[in-house]
Amino acid sequence: MGDLSGEILFEKFSIAECFKKDEHTAVYLADHIFLGKKIILKVLNTETIGDDQKIQRFKREAKIMAKLEHPNIIKVLDFGMFKNYFYISQEYFKGYNLRRFINFNNFSADDFRHIFSRFFSALQYAHENKVIHRDIKPENIFINDDLEVKIGDFGLALSINDNLVTGQFSIVGTPSYMSPEQISGEKLNEKSDLFSSGIVMLELLTGKNPFMGKDINESINNIVNFDGVPDTGDVKFPEFIPILEQLLKKSPKARITSAGDVVKELGGYEGDQASFSSGSIKRELKPKSENRIFLYLIPLLLLIIVIGYYINFTLNSSSKADEDSRMSKNNEEIVDTPPVNEPEPAIATDNNPEVSQEKNIAATQETPENNIDETTVLPGSLFIECFPWADVYIDSEKIDTTPLPDNIILPAGKYNLKLQHPEFPLYETEITILPGMNKTVKVNMDTLFGFAEFNIFPWGEVILNKKSFGHTPYSEPVKLIPGNYDLVIKNPSFKKKEEKITIKRNDTLKVNFNFKKNME
Repeated sequence: MGDLSGEILFEKFSIAECFKKDEHTAVYLADHIFLGKKIILKVLNTETIGDDQKIQRFKREAKIMAKLEHPNIIKVLDFGMFKNYFYISQEYFKGYNLRRFINFNNFSADDFRHIFSRFFSALQYAHENKVIHRDIKPENIFINDDLEVKIGDFGLALSINDNLVTGQFSIVGTPSYMSPEQISGEKLNEKSDLFSSGIVMLELLTGKNPFMGKDINESINNIVNFDGVPDTGDVKFPEFIPILEQLLKKSPKARITSAGDVVKELGGYEGDQASFSSGSIKRELKPKSENRIFLYLIPLLLLIIVIGYYINFTLNSSSKADEDSRMSKNNEEIVDTPPVNEPEPAIATDNNPEVSQEKNIAATQETPENNIDETTVLPGSLFIECFPWADVYIDSEKIDTTPLPDNIILPAGKYNLKLQHPEFPLYETEITILPGMNKTVKVNMDTLFGFAEFNIFPWGEVILNKKSFGHTPYSEPVKLIPGNYDLVIKNPSFKKKEEKITIKRNDTLKVNFNFKKNME
């Protein structure tokens, strides 16, 4: 599928915008011709993907979400096949995920109660319909400025009625939000979702996930070694500690009985989305990080005046391209554009933000020392879009965590930018902030990994830097952080194979080895 903007897809969807697209999948904003409303259209090419498990998971998500009709769950409108494409059309909910909400701290206890009474009401409804979400985390809970709440992304959900015995024991999800039984690969029930929900609640009240480690292994170890007593010392509203303690019991049997019981503990849910007086999040909340205040002290009015002066000046002068005005490689993008006051809100129904190919509409500047009055200070700004999320460091100082509530104002100059997520490789680059310009950096952290494909005959245990990755054959390539590795391949019937390998970012290294042939 190419650029389909304005085209009719599957004879009933008029494409308005592409949010995400790769070789096998795509997510669009579209107009449903027959329903007369905007929808989110998710498309899977069943012919090119070549992975029946992913196809079945995509179809299972559609079936599960189609039967869940609750005001606080993203609703599937229809799904089906058209030639080689399987599609899902679902409700368009314009808001942002709870990760952004966590970046604010002046919400009230009533706001908190309002959000989670609705969330747990939806979760109880899903559980009553024998559906376990299995991936409860801030990125899958969506909210808008009116405090409307929606649960989305049931891609890993398990329907108990499907009798997927192996599925109930599968280790899937996001490690730092998994329950202890989920980490251990035990049979899951509804209480696994309750534990994950407790982590989300605690993170909102403290600003941090207590199980988040430096990497996946540390996150897993933190949960496995959890003693059942959550650290609630810095909880914003202590009145919610008893609920947290009941949700975060290590043993499922000791946890609160159901999501419905949590709703009762929170004071019930009458379904009135406007029952609290806090008003709009956008209007009421302020950034929690005090060390960012200096970045936003420049008055907006002054910035507009200065930008107007600068644009007017450059229109009447010769320009030259700045060597750092745009970089685009492997799903990452750095673009200079005229500044905007605030980025568009995330689309709540798409959990995997698109790394788009935005046009560089302003990539030139006058030489500052020759054309700008020495008394004029022209700041620039930086906006970062990162999937799934990352801590932002500028010149080694932590600034914030994505998704950012607004642009970061910076003096013109060069900066070292780092995006750090404990479960992904470090992203690091040098950026140039241009006077009066907004720089947009878009990064998909998934593209920072490298891969190794092992074809071992007859089979072998693969050990990389003294860590075992199990026995071949593998169903898919091994995902690795780029770098050098000491590789050992073992089979008790043969002499072990040892060599050094290098994993390159977004590249797949093929390792072929035949133990029997090596003996000849």
